[in-house]
Amino acid sequence: LLEGDVPGFIPLRNLADGHVETAEDIVKVGDVITAIVTEVKKDHMCVDLSLKMEHFRKLPSSWDRPKSLPPLDMHFDKAAAMKVEQGKTKARDAHIAKITERFANSQQNGMENGDKPAERTSRVTRRTCTHPAFRNAKHAEVDSELRSGDAMVGDALVRPSNRVADSLAVHWLVRPACIRVIEVTEEDKDRDDSIGKKLKIKGEEYGDIDELIARYIDPMNARAQDVQHHRKFLDMLEDDVDNKLREMKKANPAGVFYFLCWNESHPGYLSLRYIMSKTARNHHIGISPDGYTWGGKKLL
Repeated sequence: LLEGDVPGFIPLRNLADGHVETAEDIVKVGDVITAIVTEVKKDHMCVDLSLKMEHFRKLPSSWDRPKSLPPLDMHFDKAAAMKVEQGKTKARDAHIAKITERFANSQQNGMENGDKPAERTSRVTRRTCTHPAFRNAKHAEVDSELRSGDAMVGDALVRPSNRVADSLAVHWLVRPACIRVIEVTEEDKDRDDSIGKKLKIKGEEYGDIDELIARYIDPMNARAQDVQHHRKFLDMLEDDVDNKLREMKKANPAGVFYFLCWNESHPGYLSLRYIMSKTARNHHIGISPDGYTWGGKKLL
């Protein structure tokens, strides 16, 4: 983590100037290192870093200007800027020499003393995760993104849960403007800011975010689609469905009528509305990857 708890990532190719087999050959958990920022990723609230000496020696003017920044003014004095950069070359080289020496010493000390894993603090923290469905954001911010015009029904975003440490929250866009939040427990974590190697929802285990979406969210979307195509499903408010049931009962007192609609109080749940006498009644039906749930019983 950088100052301000901004996650930083060093791709394997940028760990050293030469070939690197594994990250453990260069750094270990808990190391405090000096790196250079190669890219700022605003969407993921993180930065890419590098430990390559060629990147440290690279002049600021030789880097590509980020597309997010406005172009340089046409009157910008590039020659003067280059002169200032060249004047700082000596100080830059001295700084790089100190970094190299300090890095070499830390590696030597690590070999002599043995690697010690970083201690867990069990606090709610940002995660170092670049998955496209992950957001280091608050509940309201994730909901706002899903309710925007860019999101589609069925999409899901994952964020660190603010309830307890070692947990995530999945925001699933069930239907327009309706979001269901699912708590995920993390297990087998290396650090506070890492994603657990085991993700659990109600006892079911998933290996990573991709597997969670594929085995949990995608089947839920399929179940939701099946329900909406059912001949008894009405895309109406619960009160409107009840009114329709009462009208049907009044027209045919001997009949027993029922419909399915979305549960307004519990996002991602269905409501079975029916009428047998004069009063419309209802039962909640849950959607799960394996089928539907009613009163604690699973229906396939």
